[in-house]
Amino acid sequence: MPSDTEGWKDEVYGTDIRAHMERFADEGWDAIPEDEHDAWFERFKWYGLYHQRAGQESYFMMRIGPPNGVLEPGMLRTIGEVAKKYSTGPAENPEFGNGWADFSTRQAIQLHWINIEDVPDIWDELEQAGLSTIQACGDSWRNIVGCPVAGKDRLLYWWKRCRWQRWTEVGKCS
Repeated sequence: MPSDTEGWKDEVYGTDIRAHMERFADEGWDAIPEDEHDAWFERFKWYGLYHQRAGQESYFMMRIGPPNGVLEPGMLRTIGEVAKKYSTGPAENPEFGNGWADFSTRQAIQLHWINIEDVPDIWDELEQAGLSTIQACGDSWRNIVGCPVAGKDRLLYWWKRCRWQRWTEVGKCS
């Protein structure tokens, strides 16, 4: 007998989840059935969205997983703009203020205090910059960690970066 998590994924999983997330965004937090929170929050991970801890209901953490940790300047600017616009808590952090992002040891970026209503707009901005949240967390492989100057430094092998990019596109989007 499969676990609850595997059963939920059998019902709706993969790219089929996006349409549900967009509907929840259109209808608001209360549209996510309370008795189905665990199931939907588990599924949301396919698109890099984690529900925040108890006491922070209606907020999520969104993870962006750039392949090999490589960010072009325009991508980094977009992440900063998205963080400034959407990653704001109910009260300003006394040390960091609002609109900040975490950079993880696996070369992913985490945005906190995300409202479900903002997710489609965030996706649009990230995708226009060549970024994705698909499988950036949850039940998927971890980000391929590498050197950020791969392909730019004459002493490094450029082809590895191209292969990792292609592997990520094929593996996560098929």
